[in-house]
Amino acid sequence: MERAMTAWETLQAFCRAWFERRCAEETYLFLADEFCFVGTGENEFAHSPQEMKEYLAKDIQEIPEPFSVELTLFQEQEIDRRTRNLSVGMNLKNSQYRWRLRGFFTLTGCEGNWRFRTLWFSEPGISQQGEEHYPHTLVVEKLARQRQELLGDACRAV
Repeated sequence: MERAMTAWETLQAFCRAWFERRCAEETYLFLADEFCFVGTGENEFAHSPQEMKEYLAKDIQEIPEPFSVELTLFQEQEIDRRTRNLSVGMNLKNSQYRWRLRGFFTLTGCEGNWRFRTLWFSEPGISQQGEEHYPHTLVVEKLARQRQELLGDACRAV
């Protein structure tokens, strides 16, 4: 008898199917009927398993070369006995790409049959330094705009 997978093990198997084996059909089997995906691109999303199947096919066609995947579990939240939220760090590497991501996943199911309800990815920002909560560049840009507005107001007043 095969041992049931945990939500974390399901995520690892999902990533092996998608990134290491580059197999859209196998990856698709991990999706729940109700599903939402948000990627890192401006218009990168899917609102159903069928839309995600199309996204996966395009993704794998665009970059067929397998990635090595390193996953770091940040947190697993047990919402209830049938729902888990996982937050992970991801490093994807192949001969052309080296990509650092964060992934946020909601899985539903029971008895080792976990399916993904949500997949959300983000890229850690490089504009924040150290312990900054807001990027320094945003503060500098705002100050520059305010200075320009003040100068513009002063010139109009003269």
